[in-house]
Amino acid sequence: MCVLSREIYSQIEWYFYNYPRLKKELEDYRNDVANTRSVAIGEWGKGRSFHADPTAMKTMKLLTPGVIEKETWIKVIESTCKHFSGTEKGKLINLLYVENIKRHKICEQLFIERRTYYSWKKDILLFAAFLAQKHDLIDIEKVQHQNADSV
Repeated sequence: MCVLSREIYSQIEWYFYNYPRLKKELEDYRNDVANTRSVAIGEWGKGRSFHADPTAMKTMKLLTPGVIEKETWIKVIESTCKHFSGTEKGKLINLLYVENIKRHKICEQLFIERRTYYSWKKDILLFAAFLAQKHDLIDIEKVQHQNADSV
């Protein structure tokens, strides 16, 4: 029995593969909100004194659940990369998720067997899953119970 369900495994890998794009999207969104004129941010006069605070409105746009979730996933990916930095597993992360090199080429470059490749990859994704669980991005236990109930 695997610790991670196939869905969680795939979800975490998706964030590794899409990390550069997500980070750029988030940075662009922050810049757009920061540079947006007050009128374009939202409705005015909703406060108690019928005045609005443009800075607070911008902050609220940056604190939507979707933005917070993306920021947290970025932190998980960066923390995982930092944890394995300077190791062979760190090289695997770079070759697989940044440079998009195929498995057999990675095995040749790192002088490892296929079995070691999959073992290291599992360790990396498991570490990321624990961080994601810590930040409430995934619920390993809930998914495992659902899988057990369906059997």
